[in-house]
Amino acid sequence: MIRNPFDVIKNSTSNHYGRYYCIGNRKECYHFEEDGAIIIPWNKSKDINLETEILRLIPITKTDKTKLPNFVTKLKKLRFLQIPIPMLSRENVTLTPELEILLLINSNHNLQSDVKWDGIESINSLKSIIFQNEFGSNNCIDQLTGFNINNYNLDYLNFDLLKNGNLLKNIEPNNSLKTVVISNIGNFNITDYLPKNIEEIGIITSGNKFDLNNLIHFSNLKSIFLNGVKSEVDCSIFSKMNNLTTLNIINSKNIKNTHTIIENPFLKNITFLNCGKPFRGLINNFDSFKYETLDIKFS
Repeated sequence: MIRNPFDVIKNSTSNHYGRYYCIGNRKECYHFEEDGAIIIPWNKSKDINLETEILRLIPITKTDKTKLPNFVTKLKKLRFLQIPIPMLSRENVTLTPELEILLLINSNHNLQSDVKWDGIESINSLKSIIFQNEFGSNNCIDQLTGFNINNYNLDYLNFDLLKNGNLLKNIEPNNSLKTVVISNIGNFNITDYLPKNIEEIGIITSGNKFDLNNLIHFSNLKSIFLNGVKSEVDCSIFSKMNNLTTLNIINSKNIKNTHTIIENPFLKNITFLNCGKPFRGLINNFDSFKYETLDIKFS
């Protein structure tokens, strides 16, 4: 599988209790209680542990969605932060230099305000930015026009092309980005916007003319994740990627030349799920001892 920046939550809660908080909407915070989150109301935020490493801010009112609470700047050990995008609309947003992962929420409230990226760009430890769009939210492309991928030293970027726009625009060939996950990509040719050393690519929901073939030009690719790809997936291209060891394809029904997966000498982790049984009659031809993961029974 593609690297998961949310693993930092698991690592934090396994080593320290009381350093993971969800503040605000109790109904939404409830989902994170199983992960170890301590839930407190918005008006009790002063009670937060200053040693907090993981923080989710889920305000209820529109006013609260537009202002980053002052106490956040005092959390010197903060590694993961979830906030609504409009909280970055004010000047001089200051966050801890230890922050590693920023989860930005495009809410279904219509809050139009341009994001000020200066405070985020100054965080040298920031390795992952994830844009998450709530159900029913409008696109926020205009608000994000100031985002410049070259001003960060990111390993991981996750965004929705339809809701957030092309956040890889003007990327430099030597950019540090190693993993990109893109939703609602349509038929857009994303290969024109990938750094040459990209290692992991995730595509979630494509059009029926989306072209995967150009991925063979990225020689460092190690992992590909496809979910809901409507275009043809010709498995023979994966044999041309010498460093590709992990292939995870789900909910994609137009898969061809699956016999080449059996002959592929590079793949070590293979998962196909709900893909219309593309390995019908071929499953017994796989040597399971060759693989670290072979999950094709429910392909």
